[in-house]
Amino acid sequence: MAEMEDVFRGRLSPGRQGGRSTATPIRIAAIAGVSAAQIQAWPGKREGVAAALSGCGIALPTERDLTCDGGRICGRIAPGRFLVLSDRPVADVTEAVASDIGAVADLSHARAGVRIAGDRVEDLLAKAAAIPFDATGFPPGTLAQTSIHHMGCLIVRRTEDTFDLYVLTSFAVSFADWLTDAAREFGWATGPAVSLALKAEPVHG
Repeated sequence: MAEMEDVFRGRLSPGRQGGRSTATPIRIAAIAGVSAAQIQAWPGKREGVAAALSGCGIALPTERDLTCDGGRICGRIAPGRFLVLSDRPVADVTEAVASDIGAVADLSHARAGVRIAGDRVEDLLAKAAAIPFDATGFPPGTLAQTSIHHMGCLIVRRTEDTFDLYVLTSFAVSFADWLTDAAREFGWATGPAVSLALKAEPVHG
């Protein structure tokens, strides 16, 4: 993701708003230091792409399950198309896939990510998209693509109560405005940016 500037333009600066004073707020934080690559395997070349990416420590997933290894997440977003989210640059990924088996686009500066966590995150997301957000219909370790407030959004469920949301960088400010407004009834608290890797501690204190 773009790191040279605050793509959210202060919208996710530390603060708290809404909800009851005794309620636990939904925690919101920008995800920093993430690079992204979109991979398209040509018809009949999936195995070749899988072999090429194995050298980068990436395993191609099946269906909507994610593969996670060495600080990288890979998800299937369309037939033969995959998205890699990484805590380090993806130059090795773009170089690994030969043009006769597929194509790779570096999207690192084209996506902005936000992590939300808390007991009411399912209720918050249900306000925006017609997806079963319960853990049975949308279990941890899976992803979904949808539209939220007319903005394309990739939703990655990391744990029972933690989701990562990715939108186009150009929509970052609008998305942050929608998110904090939609979360007001539950109460929200924003804190310092987090990394792609999940920590044992909460999103922020």
